[in-house]
Amino acid sequence: MLRFKMLSTTINESITIHSVNTVWLDLQSSSPSFLSSFITGIASGMHVIPLIQSFAQGLRVPFCSHCSSQADSVEHRAVVEKLMLTVYAPYRSYLTKYKTLEEVVLSMELNNIKLDHEEVFETVQLLSQSVNKLFNIASQANERCIKLSNGCSYVSLLEALKLYFYNYCREFRRVLVNIREKCKSSVRNGDLEDWSNFQHSLRIIQTCGDLIMHIDEFDSSVIMNIMKSLGHLTTSSPCGDMKSLLKAKASLFLDQWADIETLEALVTKLHEGDTPSVLTECKEEMCRLSEEVHRFAFDIVFAQLKGHLTNLSNMEIWTSKSAGGALTSDLPTFSLSPQEYITKIGQYMMTLPQHLDPFMLQDNAAVIVALKHGKLPYTDETEIHEHPADLWLKSIAHGTMHLYCEEILKILELTAHGNKQLLTDIDYLCNVLDDLGLSESESLKNIGLLLKTSPEDYHDVAEHMPQRFANAVRSMRKIYV
Repeated sequence: MLRFKMLSTTINESITIHSVNTVWLDLQSSSPSFLSSFITGIASGMHVIPLIQSFAQGLRVPFCSHCSSQADSVEHRAVVEKLMLTVYAPYRSYLTKYKTLEEVVLSMELNNIKLDHEEVFETVQLLSQSVNKLFNIASQANERCIKLSNGCSYVSLLEALKLYFYNYCREFRRVLVNIREKCKSSVRNGDLEDWSNFQHSLRIIQTCGDLIMHIDEFDSSVIMNIMKSLGHLTTSSPCGDMKSLLKAKASLFLDQWADIETLEALVTKLHEGDTPSVLTECKEEMCRLSEEVHRFAFDIVFAQLKGHLTNLSNMEIWTSKSAGGALTSDLPTFSLSPQEYITKIGQYMMTLPQHLDPFMLQDNAAVIVALKHGKLPYTDETEIHEHPADLWLKSIAHGTMHLYCEEILKILELTAHGNKQLLTDIDYLCNVLDDLGLSESESLKNIGLLLKTSPEDYHDVAEHMPQRFANAVRSMRKIYV
């Protein structure tokens, strides 16, 4: 017993003297290059932790086997615990600021990932290539946490990773804004029939799917590492006290008791299966990014359709009483031809499948995942289609019908001839939709019915229609019954 106390005192004094004589740089005044060198250097080649652990374990194991049969074991445990805390003390001061250290390193690595280029095509390629780089860096941080802290700094690492992924998504959005402006510029320059912008947007959607798939895989990897390094330490100490092995181990690396309890709570929840994900917020951010990219792609393909419907309500045909000098009030609707604006819309929609199919019908898992987490406009979130192309067609068709209805309701006056012409245009669009395997919307169907209804029957039919539609069509047709 006396020998053990003398040994403890000697080692304690030796470590204390060594700590005093060692110059530990203040992290607050350290340069980013030093922080990076410190945290990556130890993990890659400076095997400080294994040496400390080996030395400390050499003290703990024989002591625990000895103290279990001694009446004064409490005193012995206190001595060894103090001794081990002293062994780890110089290193623990750095791990206290692990989150800051890791944030600096991850930020520096992220800055080295190029995302932007003058050409849109090259930018899209860079975004795609960035996914593997992003998660390779994150995986290195994951392994680094094991090497530097035996997993005890995972709470700090998770916070650093959240900032890391958030900053990446922020940069992704910045690049997306630049691409959007370049696409608008090409449209202003007259490249309306150029489908390359839409194809670029579909590739970015695929990149979003890759991000979501990678974050799921990385999340599982982090959880596996946490459980592998700490999951088995949730039992009581072999020395007989109520302090868990996890708390005992964590106290060597973490100064604050609150941090130790937070770590224990995390490991316990994972052990009990209550926390299926530790990077939920990161995935949610990437899902929001996917939704924004889907909206961006939709806006690109919808821009031309929207252009064809601009100023629809101001067309002279609606107030015309004849076509080519002939009275047409008594002519049947089928004798009229659809106008150019609606035929262009129909032709454009008929070409959509050939531009969607290369990306949507090749079992592209990334596109499917991105679509699952990135809602398209004018679609129901619960809708699941066998092929993503079907959902895209439905989204664009519903958007077209919605805008078409809104423009129709802006018409101030509609003569008998104008009414027949509008019905002809609507029928043409419905035929195109039918060819694509789609149905007309309720709004378009209601407007069509109100346009077909005779003035005598209008009041009865209008009672069962949305009042906004009924009042607008009544006003433009000048029905005062």
